[in-house]
Amino acid sequence: MRQDGLLASDGQETRRVLLDREVALDLARLVGSHYNWSECLDVLNLLLEIRGDPNASKTQPATQQAGSQSADPHVLRALLQAVLSPRFAGLPERRLAGLTALQMIADYDMLRTGPDYLASNIRTCGFVSNKHSLQRLVSRISQKSLSRSEKFELALAHARCLQPDECVDLLAAIPDLTPEQSIEIRMALCAAYAEKAQYNQALQQLEQLEDGALWKDVQTFDKQATVFHSRINAVHATALALTPRQPFTYYYHTLASAHCSPRFTDRQPNVPELFDALAASVRTDVAPERRRRLGLSSSLYHCGCAVYTMCAASGRHAKLSLADLRTQLHGQQQDLVHRVTAQRHSTVTGLDHAAALLRSYLWALVFTLRMDATKRNRLAWDELVHAESYVPGFKMSAMVLEPALVLMIPRSVWTAAQHGGFKGNSAFMLADDALNSVHNQPTYGHGLRLAKLAAAASTDCDHRLYPLRIFLAMTQGQDAHALTIAQESLASPQMRVSPGTLALENGRTTKFFEQLTLSLSMFRQGADLAVTQVRMLLQSQFRDISLTERIAACLLYCCVRARSEPVAHSILEGLERQGIALTPRIQELYMRTCVRAGQMPRALALFHRLHFEGRATLVSEPTFACFIDYTAEQRESLVGAEHAFDAWLRIADFQGRVTATLVRRWEELGMTRESKATANAFLPKVPLDEALESAGVKRANKGTRSNKQFLRHGEFRMVVSLICAYVTSGQLSRAMEWEQWLLPAVQKGKLHMTPDLASCLARLMCRHLEHAAWDHIKCALDILVALDHNTGHNRALTKQVYLLSLQQAYASLAACIQRCDPVKANAQVRSYLQQHQIAYVFDFVEKR
Repeated sequence: MRQDGLLASDGQETRRVLLDREVALDLARLVGSHYNWSECLDVLNLLLEIRGDPNASKTQPATQQAGSQSADPHVLRALLQAVLSPRFAGLPERRLAGLTALQMIADYDMLRTGPDYLASNIRTCGFVSNKHSLQRLVSRISQKSLSRSEKFELALAHARCLQPDECVDLLAAIPDLTPEQSIEIRMALCAAYAEKAQYNQALQQLEQLEDGALWKDVQTFDKQATVFHSRINAVHATALALTPRQPFTYYYHTLASAHCSPRFTDRQPNVPELFDALAASVRTDVAPERRRRLGLSSSLYHCGCAVYTMCAASGRHAKLSLADLRTQLHGQQQDLVHRVTAQRHSTVTGLDHAAALLRSYLWALVFTLRMDATKRNRLAWDELVHAESYVPGFKMSAMVLEPALVLMIPRSVWTAAQHGGFKGNSAFMLADDALNSVHNQPTYGHGLRLAKLAAAASTDCDHRLYPLRIFLAMTQGQDAHALTIAQESLASPQMRVSPGTLALENGRTTKFFEQLTLSLSMFRQGADLAVTQVRMLLQSQFRDISLTERIAACLLYCCVRARSEPVAHSILEGLERQGIALTPRIQELYMRTCVRAGQMPRALALFHRLHFEGRATLVSEPTFACFIDYTAEQRESLVGAEHAFDAWLRIADFQGRVTATLVRRWEELGMTRESKATANAFLPKVPLDEALESAGVKRANKGTRSNKQFLRHGEFRMVVSLICAYVTSGQLSRAMEWEQWLLPAVQKGKLHMTPDLASCLARLMCRHLEHAAWDHIKCALDILVALDHNTGHNRALTKQVYLLSLQQAYASLAACIQRCDPVKANAQVRSYLQQHQIAYVFDFVEKR
């Protein structure tokens, strides 16, 4: 169990009291009758620390009865029954209680024998919602030999493992359920349907639960508390299921809502109205003190945070505001502090409850995308500081640092994820565009302080922070630091204390490796580490983690960056051995790897297979950019770059996705003479329109699905990639023709500039500055002039928001000046920048 040091002060007095068996049993019954899981953790931890300590008997008073030995099986069994009580089964924290129960079973070797060991094992599987463990357990026994109570527990477990149909089938074979059993099964089915976003079916179970005839002569349950908690849990679970699944938000969701896409949920209920009616009913029918004692106040607060989060993320209206949630948070914290300080001894602190309250508010902040990023981060930091100073003993754990770090993710990452990227099986993954466009982003507010706190919390072995820290380090352009974090994550202990529980959990899960490899794919050293060390770990030490399509995609991103075609090919072979179909996303990522590895014939063969054979899966813009960038980086002929750009433009125009101004510009400038004289290897042998139509691609009118402004961001990146190819191949005049069309639009604000687009232009500047000639230097300075006018002409280019995006360009400009005649080049650059009123940029370059 956790070592919180709760016995540091006044420990002997507490130990003496809890060594009394009757006191321990009374506390176990108190835990089982509670309605707030996080408030019980301290008491539960104390009981297990003392009653489970084999050395506790050495300090046991001589007058102590022999029956109250430490590790008393009666006390431990009572504690296990309390953890697996029906009250916790009806709360969103059910899985946390189940994990704690599993740890107790493992620590104290419980449930291997005894009259109810099978029923308790089945119940534990249901609490943790582990249908695979439940199936393995059931496969070892014959259902005909099950007792009536064991069959009932099996039906309950199926409902809690989100298999309500199997539950209903089993219940048909169990006649004459007791009222208590009927109540518990209705609670379980209601929660199962709600977690699967089937609110109408959940509502039917609620109506049966509220039936007065069901509660006749029932003493075990409090009707008011049970009904209201079930209603709150149903609304809470439905809100989670309808919340978009964004990058790095996996641990916000439940196991069910993580796999329930709101895009495919029919007849969605009006969750805000349901919550408003529920909150009004609770406040009308339940007195304030009883609300607090029954845990309804805190449950209603958590539910309100989830409903607000769903509305903020999906653009719906909610009466509840962020200010209301903040007021409720402070009210809950004040109540907690009052109850803790009112106790005679400071043994029970309620830190888990305080962390759970703050965590819900921080997740609500994460999804408030319309608020200014700086303001969001300031609000988050203020609440972290307030909790640390106001709640006695509060510490920055991974439970609250995780959402605080997610707040630091650049907004462009979320925008790209909302627009899609690869469709299908892409939940919680970074969108394809974001992987190559979020480097050198600003740190908002208190990001550096949060990073230090997260580094300290990661030493407690909470692995969910490592991928986030790597990703955020990469957004700052700190490749070396990101690599250090990655190596630290692989060397850290495998087991960790799961937040909100007393259980040790394996941190090296499938989700951990997905997020780790995806973050490592953003830089070359990380990609090399992934295709060597991480891949070998998966093959040798973690064979229980199968190669899924999602892990394969993340590893393939690393193969693209590392230019490792043999590893990519072995990943495809591994998927085929497991009988997993090679999806279009997998094939496209393999095609990019072939491009980056210089195997163009194989890449073109894959390109034609995806586009024109069978049902077409159109290749994404980043893949076309990959073709263009490869020719530029390898100093290949310009033919391949122009052919790739032409193929992309024609295919996208067929779908109506290209802005009309870009089509006109391409028609005006066209391809070079050499490209026109060479057959385009990207196009089919038959006419393009005919090939696309035969492959099932729908034609659209020109421009109907395009940006009505100047250019889409994806189009902008494609144009910049083409210009880079021109610059690298020595076609300066043609590059300037494109720049003379692009830069005035940037300067006049026709294109909203973002840090990732500024990084794109910085790459073009570096290409120019490689030549160290005045014509190229002047083109690079023209880009700075356009950026300055676009961003407000107020020293924006040396402020943090654009400084990180342009720092590589500034370094290249300083190096270029040194390669030329430094005195003459200095004078020319300074004079040119002064002429355009942005001399402040040169002052910064001079410092480099």
